[in-house]
Amino acid sequence: MKNNLCRRRKFTLIELLVVIAIIAILAAMLLPALNQAREKAKTAQCVNNMKQLGMMTVFYLEDNNGYLPGNRSSDSSNPHYVKNNDGWWLVYAPYFSRLKNQWYTGIPRCPTDKDGNTSGLSYGANYYMHYGKPDQWNRPSSRVYMADSKQANNYSLNPCGNPVVTNKGINSLRHSNTSNVLLLDMHVASTRNLFGPWSNSLTAEGFTLHPTLY
Repeated sequence: MKNNLCRRRKFTLIELLVVIAIIAILAAMLLPALNQAREKAKTAQCVNNMKQLGMMTVFYLEDNNGYLPGNRSSDSSNPHYVKNNDGWWLVYAPYFSRLKNQWYTGIPRCPTDKDGNTSGLSYGANYYMHYGKPDQWNRPSSRVYMADSKQANNYSLNPCGNPVVTNKGINSLRHSNTSNVLLLDMHVASTRNLFGPWSNSLTAEGFTLHPTLY
């Protein structure tokens, strides 16, 4: 009787293969959902990073008579707006409780950033806004100040196809084919399009989000 019970508890090879197949199918079904949840968490962290950058921008504006920082180290072509010779990533470092030479540990980095940016940054500032004042541009709720960026020197955003400055960054669609953006009124949104294609002007107008492109 005891031997009969022992024999009944044993699994056959086919039964084991069926169980393994079921586990593999369940894993295949769950893996995309887990990856999607992981990506959503990374996107949320990126949005939080941009909200922090927006807050630091407000602090900087208050400390610098309403002027935005430069988006590159210096710009002698705009002497009226120049308040210092440091790019935004350097002047923002102290607001993150870092010294200027520690900007690479102070400025938040997007957890999804795998573009291999040479600057070590994940975000870039609007090329046409540096050393300016936010109130000199209209539609602040749809005008981009910063965004996920890629390419060399990605600290400074340029519209794609800009023939004048080709070594600067453009926005990166690294969040499920969308790009997180910090708008000039300091709220964060996302867009599915690269900046520039709907605007032929090499001005800040190339960074205005059309409602249908959100």
